[in-house]
Amino acid sequence: TGGAARGTLDAGDGGFISLRSAGDLAVEGPLNASGGAAVTGAGGSADTVQMIVGSAGAPATGDLRVSGSVTATGGGSSGGDGGNGSGVTLDATQSSGLIVLSGAVDTSGADGAGTGTGGSSGNIDVSADRGDVTVSGSLTANAGDSSTTPGTTGAVTLSAGSNGGSVLLSSAIAANGGSSTAAGNLSGTA
Repeated sequence: TGGAARGTLDAGDGGFISLRSAGDLAVEGPLNASGGAAVTGAGGSADTVQMIVGSAGAPATGDLRVSGSVTATGGGSSGGDGGNGSGVTLDATQSSGLIVLSGAVDTSGADGAGTGTGGSSGNIDVSADRGDVTVSGSLTANAGDSSTTPGTTGAVTLSAGSNGGSVLLSSAIAANGGSSTAAGNLSGTA
């Protein structure tokens, strides 16, 4: 997580998180690559979180199971630009294994304050090549609101690939463009 800022300083950005395994990969604790909060400066931007089952050599057979929350959201500001969210990727395309995601994922951008711009959200990509993709945790990729320039939302993609497997979704997906908080402005795109 990025550091918080005081006064007019911009907040710190989140750090990159990468987990990779040729066998099973189980993530039970929370992962957070979010940007820090600011007072009148800009909120910090998140960085990418990726979890990959696969290897450079022979195809892997491991499963990817994520029960902890995954957060890559932009940092808020009390008087400036909202920070951008960043992407979260769960990738088992190099494996014959499955993906089970029961933790919540959030890549939202933060709202802009005053005349600050809204932060854009990051993409959420959950992809397997042969195994099933089962998602019961909420997926949120909302862009930040602003009185001047609302943020744009990222894409949410769930894919079991062309080599078999099914997508089983039992949770909510929210991918909303940022709204204008002043009359006459257009909303962000979704």
